[in-house]
Amino acid sequence: MSRSRVRVLVLVVTLLFTVLAMRAVWLGVVRAGWLTSKADTQHYTPIDTPAQRGAIVSSDGQTLADDVPSMLITADPRHVDDPKMVADTIASATGGDEERRDTMLGLLQSKSAYVILAKQVSWEKGQYLQNLNMDGVHFEGTLKRTYPMDVVAGQVLGLTQTDDGTGIDGLEKKLNGVLAGTAGHRVEVRDQLLGQTVRIDNIREPKAGKTVTLTINADIQRKMEEILAATRSEYKAKSASGIVMDPRSGAILAIGSVPLVNPNNRAKLKADSLRLRPVTDAYEPGSVFKVVTVAGAMDEGLTTPSTLYHVPPFIKVKAGEGQEDYTVGDSHPRYAYEDMTTTQILQKSSNMGAVTISTGLSKRNSLRKWMARFGFGADTGIDTLGEEAGDLPKTPWNEGQRVNIPIGQGVTATLLQQARAYAAIANGGELVTPHLVRSVDGVATQAGPRKRILKASTAKQLTGILETVVEPNGTAVSAGLKNYTVAGKTGTAQKVDPTTQKYSDTLFRSSFIGYVPASKPRLVIAVMVDEPDPVGPHTGGEVAAPAFKSIADFALGELSIPPG
Repeated sequence: MSRSRVRVLVLVVTLLFTVLAMRAVWLGVVRAGWLTSKADTQHYTPIDTPAQRGAIVSSDGQTLADDVPSMLITADPRHVDDPKMVADTIASATGGDEERRDTMLGLLQSKSAYVILAKQVSWEKGQYLQNLNMDGVHFEGTLKRTYPMDVVAGQVLGLTQTDDGTGIDGLEKKLNGVLAGTAGHRVEVRDQLLGQTVRIDNIREPKAGKTVTLTINADIQRKMEEILAATRSEYKAKSASGIVMDPRSGAILAIGSVPLVNPNNRAKLKADSLRLRPVTDAYEPGSVFKVVTVAGAMDEGLTTPSTLYHVPPFIKVKAGEGQEDYTVGDSHPRYAYEDMTTTQILQKSSNMGAVTISTGLSKRNSLRKWMARFGFGADTGIDTLGEEAGDLPKTPWNEGQRVNIPIGQGVTATLLQQARAYAAIANGGELVTPHLVRSVDGVATQAGPRKRILKASTAKQLTGILETVVEPNGTAVSAGLKNYTVAGKTGTAQKVDPTTQKYSDTLFRSSFIGYVPASKPRLVIAVMVDEPDPVGPHTGGEVAAPAFKSIADFALGELSIPPG
């Protein structure tokens, strides 16, 4: 290369570096103030993008809970020309009251760069407001938790926070880690002078939660709730509860109580109605508990279905020092001894007969052992929140306990514990774990433990006895079904009067628990009616057994279970 060309190249490079140096001086000194002011006009807004919460669906494929598109409405008050008009417009479109409108107006008159005006606005209303092109108002797509079947299984499903979608009750809370997913994130760079987003940085896409499929059959759940509501209304009861369970596996097909709860209507939610009463409420079960007494005596060889007893009409109980003695008799008073077989004792629900049978167990101090084997006094292990274990009185028992406990008074249990006890008889003697979740994202959940507690022969004999309860001489004729054999037991438990602290003659919990078809059980159905009007029909056979029949009739057809 010639020297002249080298000189030219050196000159060009020198000029280039000179220009760059002059530009750096210009930007760093002369234009520094302008650049700083421009940077000050940019506002960085970090935004968490909610993940779509997993759906909850029923075993028959119906959606019980899901996320739907909604909008978050925010604003930069510095760019809102008419705060009052914006507050009035948004409040009117979203159903906000005067207090909510005033709150929005206060936010719009603040000096903040970012305020939230409304959350979980329906997509349609959000689009309507967005099309009004209100200066300084921004719209962001979000998600809203909805319950397409309204009250159906509302107590099972529970609730989520309106702010961030976190589960706060029921399965929504219990399974929050599975349903919630992972939120996304982004940073919006907004020009403060224009009030517009000019760039989006640091994007992390949200990851949706998993779909949970329940063992609940939505149609059976809906029908059971309708029948419980009608029963409560007809008999003027305080509440009514029910369970439909598969005794072979412990799968819950329906569970709940009335009054019902609608998770979509939070304005009318009552905390008391949110409780899943068959799981959370333990109470004295009454005569439905007598099967435990008889089961224990039969399994130990102390009685048979045909064993004959000379049953007294009543028993006088010495209550102890400082307390009044009292008399325990049968629901239908008798005034003389009567010979009854074990079968007849359960068929007629004789209190004195059950106490007589329990005498053999009392001598061995083993009735409490049988209560524990049937799962009383311990959680069932159901996969939801708030389960109550009930009370299993410690031994030694006093005279009153020895008389009351064999007939289901003086001991407490949930309706779920009682239904599981009957399931153990129905399935041939095995205690199963009740459950509500069938699968997560198509992967089946692991079944809970099951344990043999009765001989198969004992369970079969008990089934034969319980079938007579639904026959003409039994206490639950109204539970009978055409073409299906039913086995079950009634209960009419006296409640303690809160004023006198003694058993009331007018306050009852009336129950029927049965299974069908008795020869090859597919369904255990438990119904409890709390405080039916004592002026009219109020026993378990009168108010709970007909509800059992209606629920069973529908469920058998829904599942196409053949007669038997």
